[in-house]
Amino acid sequence: ADPVGSFYKAKMNRAGVSFLSEDSHATTGTVIVLTTPDAQRTMLSHFPAPTGKEAECILTRQVKESIKSSRVLLVEGYLWECGPRVVGCLLEAMRVAQENGTLVCVTLSDTSVVDKHNEALWYAIRNRNLVDMVFANAAEAQALTCERTPKEAALALAQHTRMVSVVTDGHHGSHLAGMGTTQLIPPYWMPKGPLDTCGAGDAYAAGVLYGLLRGASIRGMGYTGARVSSTVISQRGARLKTEDAQKLVEVLPMMMYDQTKLIVPKKQQGMGVDV
Repeated sequence: ADPVGSFYKAKMNRAGVSFLSEDSHATTGTVIVLTTPDAQRTMLSHFPAPTGKEAECILTRQVKESIKSSRVLLVEGYLWECGPRVVGCLLEAMRVAQENGTLVCVTLSDTSVVDKHNEALWYAIRNRNLVDMVFANAAEAQALTCERTPKEAALALAQHTRMVSVVTDGHHGSHLAGMGTTQLIPPYWMPKGPLDTCGAGDAYAAGVLYGLLRGASIRGMGYTGARVSSTVISQRGARLKTEDAQKLVEVLPMMMYDQTKLIVPKKQQGMGVDV
């Protein structure tokens, strides 16, 4: 791997995250994030030139077994930028997950991804019916569905997902759609307010999945997502300190409580979130 890839691989290993991809001599993609005083950010992404063909995709036995034994497979939308071979691997991984009862979640990542790979995303979501949950912000969801409002976009996506669609809309809150209805979840604000919104979407998704795997209702999932996201954007940088993460876990059960719970297969019930 190149120096950037080696650095992030070491970081993931240190955090206890298994890194299953084999080392290569390819260039690691990078993202430069520009944050303004109002906590908004601009992301400048660079991806290596795609190589290989879809037919070359072979998931190793270790990768397949990891997918089978996991509760959630989270697929990052940016991976659609990496060429036919990678997309072929994604579809195969999603197929393996679906056949073995592992929830398949997809994030749309960026409107540029949606604009360039609209047909390929719909192929996975609608044609192959491989996706249980979709995570998107309002701009991404509306670009994919061509709907006029975030709520309408959430409902449109929910028609093609097997469980829930999640559309965040900044300070307006978020829409979670499933089973023919939507829940509008208000934002949660920390006392000092947002400082850096980098990582907000990933943090929200982590909170939603945490609630899901703990058996929360759709509304409870939204509240846990809002709480986690708010904690992350109230600091500089997207990674929480260990002590802050532990404090967050202590308060999340109060955020997700609801009388009506979402029934999750036993395989997906557990004490943590695999993302």
